[in-house]
Amino acid sequence: MTTAVQVLANGLLYGSVLSLVSVGISLVFGVMNVLNFAQGAMVAIGVYLGYFVVGQAGWPLIVAVPLGVLAGLALGVLAQRVALYRISSVEPLRPLLATFGLGLLVVGLLGALFTTDIRAYEGPLRGSLNLGGVKLPTQSVALGLAGLAIVGVIYYVVYHSRFGLGLRATTQHREAAASCGVNLDKMDAIAFGLGTAIAVGGGVLLSIRYPAYPTIGDAWLLQGLVAAIIGGLRSILGGVVGAMVVGVVFTALTYVTGNSQVASLLIYVTLGLLILVRGGGVLKQA
Repeated sequence: MTTAVQVLANGLLYGSVLSLVSVGISLVFGVMNVLNFAQGAMVAIGVYLGYFVVGQAGWPLIVAVPLGVLAGLALGVLAQRVALYRISSVEPLRPLLATFGLGLLVVGLLGALFTTDIRAYEGPLRGSLNLGGVKLPTQSVALGLAGLAIVGVIYYVVYHSRFGLGLRATTQHREAAASCGVNLDKMDAIAFGLGTAIAVGGGVLLSIRYPAYPTIGDAWLLQGLVAAIIGGLRSILGGVVGAMVVGVVFTALTYVTGNSQVASLLIYVTLGLLILVRGGGVLKQA
């Protein structure tokens, strides 16, 4: 029984962090109808930012994470304006390929600037917490809670702000929103900016536990896509639910098989079955 609770707790904590990727993907897809394949590369930028700002410069994490969120917001708006502004209204394949190319460009730039060497630092919050016989690494608990906090802020912005109303209207029906005076170009920029902000801020958090190297975001992107698809691709809450499902399943399968790669493969099989059973995902509305 204790083992099952341990696996469940670890899975939920992992899912809390994964939600930083899946929610960003869901937000961008809901507003722009584009799968953002650059999300993993943005996570990598955040991990490098955390390495240099926290690990090398010695800034406190409580300052570095908001810095990462703001930097990601600016970077996302810039990327949308440069790479997606003129093609976001055409057929979905072109903007999808643009995000894929953007991700490759970022990974290539990271490799050129910092080489492929693995960079890591000794993060804070060492040790573990013992909660009724369930031992949880302190870093995992902090990452999970901080991840949910960032997602919670984004949720509040989307559901309790004026431009959040515009985002939700655009998600439900772009043409109808435009006819009511919503600036679609502005909504696209905000959505991509928020999605990137979540990824970069999440990457800063991940740096306290995971090393920095150019392709670190790839695995997070793949699992984040699975979580977003399970959650319905247009739902913030669905992205969180999907991330929790993937986190628990991945952790359980890793424990049973003893191999995280096998666990990842089985997750993709599970995704295929879920799509067959419920193609629209868990939650459909943003």
